[in-house]
Amino acid sequence: MIRLNSMSCVWVLCYACVLCAHPGAHHDIERISKLIESSPEQADLWIERAHHRRLAGEYDGALLDLKEAERLSPGNWDVIAHRGLTLALMGRGQEAEAALDRFLNNTPGSAITFVERARIRQASGRTELAISDLTASLAQSRDIEIYLERGRLQEALKRWDDAAAGYTEGLTFFGPIGSLQRSMVRVELARGNQDKALSLIDAAMAKTRSKAPWRLQRALVLESAGDTEAAHKERIAALDETNRILSKRITAIQLVQRAQVYLSLNRRADARRDLELAIEKSPRYGAALELKSKLNQ
Repeated sequence: MIRLNSMSCVWVLCYACVLCAHPGAHHDIERISKLIESSPEQADLWIERAHHRRLAGEYDGALLDLKEAERLSPGNWDVIAHRGLTLALMGRGQEAEAALDRFLNNTPGSAITFVERARIRQASGRTELAISDLTASLAQSRDIEIYLERGRLQEALKRWDDAAAGYTEGLTFFGPIGSLQRSMVRVELARGNQDKALSLIDAAMAKTRSKAPWRLQRALVLESAGDTEAAHKERIAALDETNRILSKRITAIQLVQRAQVYLSLNRRADARRDLELAIEKSPRYGAALELKSKLNQ
């Protein structure tokens, strides 16, 4: 049987992205269906197929499988948990939360069920409860995206010290991850600690080959401190670096990076040109599409 308290962080990411078509889901459904034909009395198989049906977006089918599993194994907490996760993806928040409450109030819980309930609670404005659930999730399974998600909620409440502590914990566990480092810089700026923000940026720059994004961060900090001339120099240095890289090899990633530099210099036409070329090279590159959409707005 699939035990939710042993789910990997990959499962967490699946729900974070709201998977609609897990690449292997249909194959797994077929495989488990054959096993069910041979052993229809095994509740675990119905639960497992419900899980894969959920990943494939077959929510009604998943609920039917869970109903059969419950008939075969009354009071099975895995059934309750999977039902809550399925209802959440169907947008039936109240029913999903009720099922997740039953599971979490009667078992040690699991990372993904805490995360899903946190998102339901956040959607209805219960931010403090959402933060508590994300903290409970992290206690069971550390995940970079959940550290970031919890931190954003704490920042929204201006709980800067809590956000900083969370990002520091993530950095201690995972090492120098750019998204966590940038979040720390953002918090230090919010707390008015420009010098601390600059030291964090300098430390990150010293350990990376791609310095342009950090130069843009440095420019923002310098600008917030009133040193517009130094901020402009950082942006020009970032442009020089991206130009040097692009002179050797033109990639969509570097084009988007240069577009960001151009935007920081208010050179919108140049930014648009780079983004259009990046999309031409990689039509489905999300960062390019997102930045172009913002530019159009």
